[in-house]
Amino acid sequence: MEAVVKSLRRREGDATSETYSLQALEMFVSIYPSPKTLTVHARFLERLVPCVDTREPISAPVPISKSPSLCLQGFQLALKNEDLPSLLLASLLVLNLNRDMVTFKQPFTWETMHLQLAKKLLDAMPHTDSNALSRSLVWHHVCECLSSLNFLPIIPTPTTDTSIDWASVAKRMSAEGPLTPFLEKVVLVCLQVQLDMSEHAHLLPLSLPSSSLSKLTWDSCYRIIWKHASGQSSPSIVFHLRKEGLRCLVHANAHWWVLVQQVISLSGRFSQILTVFVEYSAKY
Repeated sequence: MEAVVKSLRRREGDATSETYSLQALEMFVSIYPSPKTLTVHARFLERLVPCVDTREPISAPVPISKSPSLCLQGFQLALKNEDLPSLLLASLLVLNLNRDMVTFKQPFTWETMHLQLAKKLLDAMPHTDSNALSRSLVWHHVCECLSSLNFLPIIPTPTTDTSIDWASVAKRMSAEGPLTPFLEKVVLVCLQVQLDMSEHAHLLPLSLPSSSLSKLTWDSCYRIIWKHASGQSSPSIVFHLRKEGLRCLVHANAHWWVLVQQVISLSGRFSQILTVFVEYSAKY
């Protein structure tokens, strides 16, 4: 583990090269006893690290499960990098981190690690050719976060199911009342996951009471949805997302002229979108 962390530190000083990230990843998966992996990790490793079956095992004097501080150091270093090998290594480090041996000083540290990984993987997807695998990994880390927060039941592993019961998540979140800043971040990442996986029908923020989120977070939801809609080719999906974005804008208490401008931009279906404007007007 010391060599893995050392290699990641060298990668930190050379932002233009993935060599050290790949080296750290290969060393980590060569450690004996072998670290835990999921099926999606194994499929990634087949692509990123050649000759998996012929690698020489590296005997570790201390098992990974008993090296929590090195796992945390490695995770923090790997997460700073934007390359896929680093993110895959960060995912493996979290999976192999023994929570029973760690006392976190800050609340939600464990959940934040999974949330950060999901967000980083989402951001990296447009720059990789492994979108299907990346989505599977995003799903895993989002589920780990939501399960730890008791918004989802514990996900059995291994599993072939990559769906999330968003209605159940929304129901449990709604019972929380106004969400804390951390939970608002969870909602924003979940929204990005839904959009990336083309689950447009029932977006999580809009399944919550308007009082659950701050005006600033509602505005962030609007921007995320609006930006995503710009990349869609289906007119019906674009219209649906624009409509949902305007609902977020209503909850954000945006200036009336901003809302009017956006409604006008949807001139092709003005009559159908007018209900959102009426909802906004009724609040004043």
